[in-house]
Amino acid sequence: MNLTPIAIPGKRRRRGEGKKIQTPGKPPKRGLGPNLQMVGIQEHWLEQDQLVAKRKKRSLKNLKSRRKMSRLEKLPTEVLELVYLYAMNIDLPRSSPIIGGKLSSESVYHQTILAAFGPTWDRLHDDVKHIHRREPVDYFLAGLQGQVLSCRWAWPSVILKAKDAWMIKNNKQIAAWWFVIPDPPPPKPNAKSIDSNTELKGSDTESDEFRSFYHECYGKLSDITAERYFEIDFSQFTKFCSPASDDLWPSQVCTVDIERAVEVADSLLSGPWNEDQIKLLYWIVKSGAQIDWLKSTCGEVAFGGLMTAISTGDTRAIQLLCWIGACVKINTNLVTWALRNVGGNRIETMKHLLVAHNSLNELGFVPTVLDPLAIEQELEIYKAEALRANDLETLNFVVTIESSRSLKSALTFGIDGRAAETDPSLRFGNRGEIGL
Repeated sequence: MNLTPIAIPGKRRRRGEGKKIQTPGKPPKRGLGPNLQMVGIQEHWLEQDQLVAKRKKRSLKNLKSRRKMSRLEKLPTEVLELVYLYAMNIDLPRSSPIIGGKLSSESVYHQTILAAFGPTWDRLHDDVKHIHRREPVDYFLAGLQGQVLSCRWAWPSVILKAKDAWMIKNNKQIAAWWFVIPDPPPPKPNAKSIDSNTELKGSDTESDEFRSFYHECYGKLSDITAERYFEIDFSQFTKFCSPASDDLWPSQVCTVDIERAVEVADSLLSGPWNEDQIKLLYWIVKSGAQIDWLKSTCGEVAFGGLMTAISTGDTRAIQLLCWIGACVKINTNLVTWALRNVGGNRIETMKHLLVAHNSLNELGFVPTVLDPLAIEQELEIYKAEALRANDLETLNFVVTIESSRSLKSALTFGIDGRAAETDPSLRFGNRGEIGL
């Protein structure tokens, strides 16, 4: 005999579970409907999963209809834009998906960029300075620019469109100083130390020759937009970081587009990087950003990103992180670690790491002299391990380093400025012998 189920009034149940249970043997009363069966727990959760899968995609209209909006969210879009642009608080669109949806337009992005970067462009647009300059910083603008650059819509294409509009409004020509120039220029007669607040400009003859070369290749600078200039400059940078770059000489100056104390997002410093992130990081570095080792943790994040770039063989990221300031961390420990963990084209990656170390003098830093004995021992141990494991790829990598005069001298004697003078292949303009 089956037990009679007892329904307890007020007891909580899951939806669809423990509904009206019919006692077997007794016909249902009229008006109760069909015989309801108890839904099992597994069936219940299956129904819940199906409901989640059928949910509509979140949209602004759907959000408005499903939740109670605050007074600020109920404001018309035009009024809300005025409030945002007057306050210029980047956290306002992040405070609510409805506010963020209303403020997601090209015009709002355009006005936000002009408000954040416009004062810097007004002050420093025509200046061409060393990439590690030392002029006074507007920390309010630097903080605002860092917040704008952390937004997910802040890509070079959006920023450069606003820069084009700013140049048209102010009747300005693009201040183009290309990343790669055809030949190393002669010593600048009026160049000063990077610790000074003066501009770093060359002679008029050098500037004319420099501009005439690119005029023949790409047309007049007055006809080139900021976005077009950036694409050409970035393609030259990519070519510089490729294995086929033998006679390219990069300039150590930048066109100032941002405050040097701007805080770069951790995602751009830590990696790994896609093409859009590399482009944004290149624009930030080429515009004059620097790492503040005292007031932020960007230095530690950039050093971790440098190790990621070495392990993945991303030569472009290695160059950018070194130029922004992570090159001061290149020492014997990092080089010995890189010998075992380098990725991608291993010879090419090691070459760019050593070239970045060589650029410390030109960037204004004091380079760390590498320990030759420790590196030689590491090479011998690594070679012996490759022989025992019959690892032909690693063995070929070590033998190539040992047989390369440039790489071996850079690894065993360190690069303190004197090595580059005695070995021309370690200079930026003559890198073809490295790794051969």
